[in-house]
Amino acid sequence: MKRNVEKPTSRLGVKVKTIVAKGKQLLNNSKPVSFVKAFSSKVLQRLNKTTNIIRIETKRMNGRSLGRQFLIYIKGVEVTLPRTVAVITVCSLLVYTSGSQLQKPTVLRKNLGVQPFVTTASMQSPTSFDIQDEVDKNAKAIEIKKAEEARRVQEAEELRKQQEEAARLALEAQIAAEEQKYSSSGVCSLAADNISFMDYRMIRTGSLQYQYLQAYMNVSADGLLRTEDGFIAVALGSYYGPIGSKYRFTTSTGQTFKVMKIDEKSDNHTTNGCTDSTNSMIEFIIDTPNIHSAVKMSGTFTSLAAFSGTIVQAEYYTE
Repeated sequence: MKRNVEKPTSRLGVKVKTIVAKGKQLLNNSKPVSFVKAFSSKVLQRLNKTTNIIRIETKRMNGRSLGRQFLIYIKGVEVTLPRTVAVITVCSLLVYTSGSQLQKPTVLRKNLGVQPFVTTASMQSPTSFDIQDEVDKNAKAIEIKKAEEARRVQEAEELRKQQEEAARLALEAQIAAEEQKYSSSGVCSLAADNISFMDYRMIRTGSLQYQYLQAYMNVSADGLLRTEDGFIAVALGSYYGPIGSKYRFTTSTGQTFKVMKIDEKSDNHTTNGCTDSTNSMIEFIIDTPNIHSAVKMSGTFTSLAAFSGTIVQAEYYTE
């Protein structure tokens, strides 16, 4: 009597469908169904142990076996079949993949023509050892990549430190070379406690002083006129040499600033070519609208911390 069997799920591939059909055919030609049922569980257990291309599990629900249904996994395809059909299907599959003399079916694929039945070697799933090897290879590749990245970061950090050290040494060398250009020249008065100022517009156009202003000076945001390397435009007495002379002054409060003599105070207005009647030895040449309000109120640049105190040291700058 022909037995109704449950059709495999839609996930079943074309090759497996062919095998299931053959299993049904063998079932119809086999011993009574009761005989197959009696030994189905033992056969399935045996098959699980003897082949590496098929994995069979009893279908479960809530942790309990349903008994009549089996899950068959063939090359990653999951098939749910009744127990009897599952046994016959797997047996049929083993017959085809073991080199039996039975005629091997061909599978027609749309637009691809006739393709031969897949052999055992091509259907074999990777073993746990193969999977573990792949995992180990991936893990090793990740470790190598991390090590290379760490090495690149370390090399970049070392390069940054080397560049910083080179820049520091270069700056120190520049400062040392700059310091060698200064020589002590003495101060004409240690009592000068006033730094007066005059607007640069008071310098006569076309004069030597005006030419120096045009050639070397730029107006700064604080109203002072400076060279590109920071020398402030000033007027000094004849004690400090000709126009164009450069000095570095140090105050009693430890402040230092560099100046360039742009104008000369008249000897008629100074004592020994040094200080004037306001006890000013240095007179800044400025842009009046931009000077600090404290200077405007006090009338002297010593009201600013950067120029506070009296002049205690003068150093001549040699180009």
